Amino acid sequence: MKKYKFFLNYINENRLLFITSNFLSVLSAIFGGLTIGIIIPLLEPNTEGIFSDLNIPFFDRIDNFLTYLNTFSGDSKIRIICLIIVIFSLFEFITMYLTYLISSIIQIRTLENMQTNLINKIKKINLLTFASFEQGKLFAMVVQESKVLSRVLARVVNGIRDTWLLIIFSAALVVVSPVMALSGLFLLGAFANIVNGRLGTMLKKREKSFIESTEVIFGELDETLKSFKSIKASGHEDKHFSRMLDQFKTWRSNEWEVIKVSILPQPVLTLLNSLSIAALLLIGTFLFPDNKNDWLGLMVPFFLFIFRLLPTINSLNTLRIKLKGMTPYIDRFNNFNYISKENEEFHGTEPIESIEKNIVIKNLSFRFSNSDAFSLNNIDLEIEKYKTTAIVGPSGSGKTTLVNLLLGLMTPTEGEILIDGVDINNLDINQYRRTISYVDQETFFFNRSISDNLKWKDDEVSEEEILKVAELADATRFIKDFEEGFETRLGAAGKNLSGGQKQRLAIARALLNDSDFIILDESTSNLDYETEVLVYNSIQELLSEKGLLVIAHRYSTIKNADQIIYMEDGKILEKGDHYELIAKKGKYFDQFNSGGLTV
Repeated sequence: MKKYKFFLNYINENRLLFITSNFLSVLSAIFGGLTIGIIIPLLEPNTEGIFSDLNIPFFDRIDNFLTYLNTFSGDSKIRIICLIIVIFSLFEFITMYLTYLISSIIQIRTLENMQTNLINKIKKINLLTFASFEQGKLFAMVVQESKVLSRVLARVVNGIRDTWLLIIFSAALVVVSPVMALSGLFLLGAFANIVNGRLGTMLKKREKSFIESTEVIFGELDETLKSFKSIKASGHEDKHFSRMLDQFKTWRSNEWEVIKVSILPQPVLTLLNSLSIAALLLIGTFLFPDNKNDWLGLMVPFFLFIFRLLPTINSLNTLRIKLKGMTPYIDRFNNFNYISKENEEFHGTEPIESIEKNIVIKNLSFRFSNSDAFSLNNIDLEIEKYKTTAIVGPSGSGKTTLVNLLLGLMTPTEGEILIDGVDINNLDINQYRRTISYVDQETFFFNRSISDNLKWKDDEVSEEEILKVAELADATRFIKDFEEGFETRLGAAGKNLSGGQKQRLAIARALLNDSDFIILDESTSNLDYETEVLVYNSIQELLSEKGLLVIAHRYSTIKNADQIIYMEDGKILEKGDHYELIAKKGKYFDQFNSGGLTV
């Protein structure tokens, strides 16, 4: 039932189109039935009153029309019936086409809704939850699995038309021959259920294996693209790509297993349906032993209805089998969509246009859910606007975790972060983040122009502003060497740039934002000494308008900071400026003298 509820939710979102599709489906089925039924007067001259026992006004009109047709004879009768067949066929074509068109519209809308819901869900989840997901799995859901499910939904909508066709044509069969109709429908239904049960189970198992291998492939491709340089440099690219080809082989093998089962229903059901017709002929010889000629004449429209029903029954059973195979997809979508609210970012509502004074951290502690130990323990810190705060310490001391908390990417286990006295949890988090420009060590760039990458947060910035920040970050030196200058495309992930060039552009991008604080997380590690000094001198000139938080290992980066925070094992051990901390001869002094802080 879960799979049906899943599709019903999306059908409900398109209920007007769905209702229209149902109406057109009924019309299409009626016109299809009339196209066949109109030949009865040719095969059965005495058609007067064949529907009179039904006592239904609509069928009374059909009786009158058939009686009228019998007033014609020979070629005239045939020509009139042929003309009627053409007219009914055209109406059936139009209604059928509109039905399929509507199902295609529903498919596209559903695909849009699925992908939008997935992306919005990804947008809402917190950093830790996102990190727990395999990226290959997310890619597969957004790109492929949503497409597969939307196509199946379109088949479900078309299946409604097939259902109406089955109902109306079955009624027509009953009118022609009640006993034969019941016998035929019983045989067709029995064979279809046999096929559906066995093939459905087989397809479900194979679809699950295919989904799992698809996730692996997407994940492998993503990792390969991100690590292409390292793979090439390792000298083991043959081994890596050979492994990837093996995974693709497994993926194709799993898809082939799905295909082999998916193509079985049509030929198997066609065979069984043909056997059903043979069985019906045998049944007819027993039911009508004395009037075989009249019976065989009546069976012409009967079998025409049967043959029109064959693809319909095949289609409906193929759909049932396909729905069974979709269960793994649907389970994954449901599990992802019902991620606990605890895994989503908490968004407050209090607006914030700017940070006027400071960011104050009080009694802050943080522990990852899968760990008993605290990554941060009882942190007290004030980061003032218009001043520079530097954080130093060995790897694993909690520096980056602290920055993630300051950005609202993670939620403190204990304590609070106050922005101008307001708890960060009460703020509109997106507005708050726009007050801060964050530059990570792992800089990212889109495969767009340098200009587009610099202004990706604000399309309205002028060329003069772009040029200014590029000069402040010492980026114009290499940009002018490119033939297309600021319009040079950077390639995927900025592959056309060196590490130092990426960092300079990232800093220029941060300076371009109208923010109150700049956070630099090891974001000058690839710059040479002279360039780093030049960049920091440029940033220092902006401190009359902003605050600066720096995580770095170079003495040249932090020596002029208003306050230096020394962290170790998730705790703040020392605070002060460079000269104060040197004078204390504590942990900072030891790290400085041991070379932990490079020049």
